[in-house]
Amino acid sequence: MRPSTPAGACSEVVPLTKNLGLTAENLWYRTSPVAATTSSPNTFLSSPRNQRLLMWISGAVLVIGLGIFLGVFFSRGTAQAAPSATISTPASDTNPYENGNKSLPTVPASKTALQVARTFVATAVARKNLDVAYKIVGPALKAGVSRKEWLKGNNPVPYYPAKNVNKPDITVHSSTKNQLLLEVGLVSAPHSGVAKSIKSLGFQMEVDRIHGKWLVTYFLADYKTPVLPSPNSN
Repeated sequence: MRPSTPAGACSEVVPLTKNLGLTAENLWYRTSPVAATTSSPNTFLSSPRNQRLLMWISGAVLVIGLGIFLGVFFSRGTAQAAPSATISTPASDTNPYENGNKSLPTVPASKTALQVARTFVATAVARKNLDVAYKIVGPALKAGVSRKEWLKGNNPVPYYPAKNVNKPDITVHSSTKNQLLLEVGLVSAPHSGVAKSIKSLGFQMEVDRIHGKWLVTYFLADYKTPVLPSPNSN
């Protein structure tokens, strides 16, 4: 008959043989519950706690790196560029006296420019030798008029029959290297038909050096005179 197994002992039946060397130590080992001597091969990342820790570390590194990048980028991108030079172009005066005298360095009046002014009065204003006058006026006083019409007297230069046309009173208002501003005083000739209110008139004249040549570019009376018919116009 097989002996009964004590409660809590290992259910394995050990044959009583001489080869087993049954001793008290072996008997304790076989009757005690078998304990695991090694743990299962779990890795570091298999722990949820470790995974959360690694996630926080990775996020912190990303935020620090992004902050450094943005700091470098904006510190370079916000550097102020050197202000570019602004070139202002002065407005051209239709009337040289409308905005006052120009603040350019003054020089003695050019004798050549003064002679051009006198020739202009004796020809263009008096409507004589208009072919000579045409050569000493600038584009503004030709005003798109054909040379043929200009020589007939149909031009923008105001006609004034003056008795001192060959020796006009000229006052220099401003003289620079390339510009001469003058006031020309004229007195009407006897029996010229000029009204008493304009028996004497002052005219503003501008003479400019254009491409090395002095030309009259402006001539107009201080007083708004009635338009007198040119003696040469048809």
